[in-house]
Amino acid sequence: MVTIENIYTKYGEVCHVAHLLETEIGNICAMNHVVMNKTEYETIDSSEKSKKLNENAYNKTLGTLLRDIGKVIGDQKMVDTIFKPALTERNRLIHNFYCEQIKSPEGRKIMMQDLIDILKIIAAALSIANNISENLYKRLPSVETT
Repeated sequence: MVTIENIYTKYGEVCHVAHLLETEIGNICAMNHVVMNKTEYETIDSSEKSKKLNENAYNKTLGTLLRDIGKVIGDQKMVDTIFKPALTERNRLIHNFYCEQIKSPEGRKIMMQDLIDILKIIAAALSIANNISENLYKRLPSVETT
């Protein structure tokens, strides 16, 4: 039998993966900005770099970042088939997930399966985002330390 505690635990797990996806998409957009603007980043101090990265990645909604990532990877079909469904499920998870179903054992069983399905969609998008991020990281300008 699926308990309320099981639902809360799975919900927390799925929210964590959704947050990782948001962070990774932000990282991709930030790294891409650095790669595309190498000379600019070589001439400014680190506090200014941080400000520019925040403006270009971390202060945007996931939906805006997904629009930007389409430009980064040049594959709108991937955005539409992998990342947009993950955004839809993330939004449903955060804004609309809990309802009256949690009160009944059968409802909790349905909710648990729903969480498992949401996790699969978001985790698949995260895996692809991680691969994109790794490839972009290799293209970052090297940083020399003294």
